[in-house]
Amino acid sequence: MKTSFYPSEDWLLRMRSAPQHFWPERERLLEALELNGLPEPEADSALRWLEESRHLQRLGEGWVLSRHPVDLDQLLHDLDEEYPELAGQHGVESRDEAARFIADKLRLDREVAREVLADLEAAGLAGLGYDPALDRERFWFRRL
Repeated sequence: MKTSFYPSEDWLLRMRSAPQHFWPERERLLEALELNGLPEPEADSALRWLEESRHLQRLGEGWVLSRHPVDLDQLLHDLDEEYPELAGQHGVESRDEAARFIADKLRLDREVAREVLADLEAAGLAGLGYDPALDRERFWFRRL
């Protein structure tokens, strides 16, 4: 069932710039939508719209909000399976390396891929860490 809600550009910008990208409970996310200026009945419609448009996805025990509608479960699977073999091979900075992988995998431009990576970081699904095998920092990804 499609919802009739379609957010304004201003509302989308406010939600996309929210500092928290991982929500443990659906009710907390509804509260956040209400705090961002949506009346209670519209907040539920907005939440359904975010889910249908894949800006909001359930991963593990919580919900992840992303600025771009991507299949986060599939992306995290690909990052888990394929990225470790590629890390450190291109001699580029770790953030650029991870963004390149995401851009290539999802057929996105690099700037959008950087934003997807930033959303993964904000949700606690990605982070820089030292890899002794590479003797340098690289991105590590966590699947829920």
